Amino acid sequence: MAKNVGPSADGDDAVMSAISQQSSQAEVHIRPNKDARYAVFAHVLSSSQRVGLIKIAVIGAAQFVQ
Repeated sequence: MAKNVGPSADGDDAVMSAISQQSSQAEVHIRPNKDARYAVFAHVLSSSQRVGLIKIAVIGAAQFVQ
């Protein structure tokens, strides 16, 4: 089941925690925004590791190639 989740400091941990508790863990795709600060992206990655997500893919990296 694909689910788009927008940025939300309060909601991200709850969503990621729920996914990590599934017996068959879904792959989570992270699509960083070129205009966002790196600290936001780093926070999402560290939060995902903290809650136990193991299937994470960063997509849309072509926007960063010059």
